Amino acid sequence: MGIYTSGYHGQWSEEPKQAAPLLEKYAGAPYNKRIISLSGDDHSFEHLYKDGVHYLRPGCGRDANYDQQKQIKDYKYSMYYRRVSCFSTLDMSADASSIALTAYDSVGNPFYTYTFLHDNEVITPAVNFTVPANEVSTEDSILLRWCTFDPAGDAIVSLYCAQTPDLTDPASMTPIATNLPASTEKYMWHTRNIFPKGKYYLYAFVTSGGKTYQSNNKPVVNLLEDTTPPPAPTAMTGYKNKEKYLILWQNPTRPIHIDNPLTDFSIGMDKMETNIEEGSSMQISNADGTLKCDYSITSAWSTAAADYVFDEPVDMHQTPVLSFKMKGNGTSTAVRLVCKNMANNHEDWWYTEKFTLAKETWQTYTIDLRTLKAFDWYGNTDERNQCEGLVRLSFGVSTGNPVSGTFYLDDLSLGGDVL
Repeated sequence: MGIYTSGYHGQWSEEPKQAAPLLEKYAGAPYNKRIISLSGDDHSFEHLYKDGVHYLRPGCGRDANYDQQKQIKDYKYSMYYRRVSCFSTLDMSADASSIALTAYDSVGNPFYTYTFLHDNEVITPAVNFTVPANEVSTEDSILLRWCTFDPAGDAIVSLYCAQTPDLTDPASMTPIATNLPASTEKYMWHTRNIFPKGKYYLYAFVTSGGKTYQSNNKPVVNLLEDTTPPPAPTAMTGYKNKEKYLILWQNPTRPIHIDNPLTDFSIGMDKMETNIEEGSSMQISNADGTLKCDYSITSAWSTAAADYVFDEPVDMHQTPVLSFKMKGNGTSTAVRLVCKNMANNHEDWWYTEKFTLAKETWQTYTIDLRTLKAFDWYGNTDERNQCEGLVRLSFGVSTGNPVSGTFYLDDLSLGGDVL
């Protein structure tokens, strides 16, 4: 397993490291060695950098590959990550002044390059596309993904396209999305109204400390004319009205998936509040860009919760599916998720206790908030949660026995398919 990794096994990165202090010692003064550490066993490609040492996971020989875990400690060291089966080559120059790394996918397409220098190597912020990695085509839209190396913690990312390769000046390109926080990692690019159609090169730039750096990969997207016929009209009826025939129908629509990120805690937790009753306590803190929740219940059925608070009631009836990441503590304690929704000038409460803290590794959970049920002891005005005036999402613990422990939350978002 890699010494540092932001892949699946990075969940154990807090454990004491034996090799890293030794490597970083010899990478620093007075030794100033150039060190590249190679490893495997995390089902992905990754290039990390920390304290003078390059950590490289150059290959992956199976298809069960893992996503990057940006909520873990090692994420800030990652220069490039891709969930892919792959292999790499390392080519040393004749005078040993440099080593060229090229990473290839399983069919031989190169997707990442880097040159390690023996002397005068300068580590700079970096941004690189991960999706698409190779040439693709689209008629309507395409999901773009990238990873950002932001050692100073102040970077912003901008995306552009152009029909000309090898450009360096953003002013000569067409903006896709600009001034995105470094924590942003994906963007849905809608291409239907971009003309002329044809081959476009994607460019990414990262700006930090007043300097701007360009990505070293430029994926190609072929924008095609939308020739896909729409679905046939539905609910067609007709009848005669005097000397005319009236025909009625419903025009077809295509659902578009929308994600509304709420918070990933990378820039703080200002939307979060503790919500406690007598006989309970809840302490929340930021732990490497995730929300750490320390709870204690001393009185039976008292509740300790961490609440996400909306600035004002928000209509989310079109995007009612809550997604979040959670890491538990190995117990069977249930997390009480409560959605508080304003309806008829009344705050309705809806809940579920289907999620437990049994998993000690990060898990992603989703639930449609409209499926939550009402408390027997609390009077709601609606028969079910309409999600038309969300005010709070509460993640808490309420048990009949004294308990205490810790759980972690990250990546809260609401989504859904909108017609």
